Amino acid sequence: YLYYTDFGPRPMIGRVDGDCSNHSIIVKTSLSSPVHIALDQTRRVLYWTDVRLRRIGSYNIQTKTVAMVLSGIQLGYPFGIYYKDDTLFWTDWVTKCVHSSSVMSLNQTEKLICRSKRTDIPADVTSTHPVSIKSTLGGYILICWKLDVMLVGFA
Repeated sequence: YLYYTDFGPRPMIGRVDGDCSNHSIIVKTSLSSPVHIALDQTRRVLYWTDVRLRRIGSYNIQTKTVAMVLSGIQLGYPFGIYYKDDTLFWTDWVTKCVHSSSVMSLNQTEKLICRSKRTDIPADVTSTHPVSIKSTLGGYILICWKLDVMLVGFA
């Protein structure tokens, strides 16, 4: 499936088959402005950031249940989100940091990268090819972590 968000007048998270057929809305409640999504393929859980409600939500694909994973004082303005090895990573436009938390203990969060410049706002976080360096390339920061690279784009 291809999963996507729509934060228009009727916010929702939907999915379509690989050939763009069989469109279905899978989440349409407890949403305001879902922006980015991440998928845990093993547990079959979809995570998203909601910038207006300032929280991270989840949808269990098997049980079709929606849950709020993180909200309140733990989140400023969550934007980009990425899932890897039982860990959620997200960018926050208030703290100007990339945060992480184990999905097993979401009440314990960690700041990984923070920027002090007013104009450096982490927009998205994803993973790319393994390398063994840490460097800054233009508006991106590459961090070698567990033989994988995290790519953080700054707006």
